[in-house]
Amino acid sequence: MTTTHSTRSSSCSLIVAGMHRSGTSLMGSMLAGPSIQFGDQLTDAGHGNSNGFFEDSRICRIHEQALEANGINSQGFTKCSELTFPLPARKQAEADSASRQRSSTHWGWKQPRATLFLDEWAAIVPEAKFLLVFRQPWDVVDSLYRRGDHTFFLRPTFALRVWETYNNAILHFATRHKHRCYIIDAAQLITSPTDVLRSLQEWLRIDLEQVAGKLKKEQFSSLAIGPRVEFIRKFEPKAMSVYLKLCQLSGSHPAVEPWADSVVLSDERREAFFREWQHSSSEKHNPWHHLQDDTT
Repeated sequence: MTTTHSTRSSSCSLIVAGMHRSGTSLMGSMLAGPSIQFGDQLTDAGHGNSNGFFEDSRICRIHEQALEANGINSQGFTKCSELTFPLPARKQAEADSASRQRSSTHWGWKQPRATLFLDEWAAIVPEAKFLLVFRQPWDVVDSLYRRGDHTFFLRPTFALRVWETYNNAILHFATRHKHRCYIIDAAQLITSPTDVLRSLQEWLRIDLEQVAGKLKKEQFSSLAIGPRVEFIRKFEPKAMSVYLKLCQLSGSHPAVEPWADSVVLSDERREAFFREWQHSSSEKHNPWHHLQDDTT
């Protein structure tokens, strides 16, 4: 966990971000409430997250507008990072932040797509702290496949590329703004939740005693070390490099070590592996499953 402690403050502005399916909703569920006001227009639970997303609808609209202006789908599945807000979205973001500051001394919100706009938010809310969550790449890829997103059904390898984009953005931002960032490896929420919450409480300088009881380990799972984990370890050096650097920044222990030698794999073999993975993981959940033969 990357922390730089400051003097106790009477106010707190917190932005929670990270790649989709990485534990940001879990963090939102733990933090939203008496300690930190996450907004009064939280979105409902839905497909892929029965416990709720803990996302404020106004913040959602700001990011959807910004993504559309950048020519990206509203979900934010892209290989483009460090995007900028169009003027209308920036004005909305500034107005929303000012409103939250007036209404509460401890406020924040959670939004995965904010990962693509971290520099924008750092400028709009200069006092904000950033809680950035990452998760092992194989677990995120598998979770996206099981959720059945059409984007990844058509392009299975794209799931890992989006993971790389988001987590590279976290890495670059946190390296430049260490004093404002706290990085959490989602695995730590399962293996050492008490230590995480104690450190987080010290960093935020607010009472989080009531948070511990909200953590439900069954909400999170991880792939056992097997062929899929080993495939990424051996044939996806970029993803492994980003993952290992984030582990180092967060102070967590990586689930696996990098492959010692460089291994070249053809695009055809890589595509075949991810397509088989996607097919088997999403077979029971994916509404697009019947289109498999038409999307090669």
